[in-house]
Amino acid sequence: MESLAVRPPSPGAAVALVVLVALSAATAVGARGDGGRFTSTRYGYSLTVPAGWVVHPSAAPRPVNSPYFPLGDDPAADRFNSQGSDFGTIAVTATRVRPGLSLNAWSGGTPKRLLISLGCKPKAPTSGKVDGEPAAIFIVPPSCGHTGYASIDYAFAHGGYGYDVQMVSLPAYQARDRAIFERLLKSFRFTR
Repeated sequence: MESLAVRPPSPGAAVALVVLVALSAATAVGARGDGGRFTSTRYGYSLTVPAGWVVHPSAAPRPVNSPYFPLGDDPAADRFNSQGSDFGTIAVTATRVRPGLSLNAWSGGTPKRLLISLGCKPKAPTSGKVDGEPAAIFIVPPSCGHTGYASIDYAFAHGGYGYDVQMVSLPAYQARDRAIFERLLKSFRFTR
């Protein structure tokens, strides 16, 4: 799979650079615009990626009605990684759902999908927002699936899609990584 490094434009340069990554005719095209923004045409969002991070655009669409929770290495996920070896992954996936699907209906399936995928259920979600949409925030402990990684999943619905935006991290770095994750979520914008 191809990846691209996202770096901010050099100061003072007239930047009209758009980097396109086309993995195949059926694959979404990822683009980086000014200011280090990544735009997913497949999932209809953009966000600001920190300098030096590597973007791995999704290799295939997320299957409709998949009973599985999208894990950090899911080929259907847009993945964002820092260059450091101690940071995990931020992953974004979206699944087409019926228009008008409520947050409760979408996020209500998250515990079941986690149980099928990792063999455990998260605690009850807390509430948040992503680009004005209400979100259910699930904390997945490192014991879940016995991977040693902890994760935080924001589940929300928008424009006929159910989204999962998650951070997968080593527990020792979770506080630091969550601060980075929160900054990325604040830059998240729907493009459709």
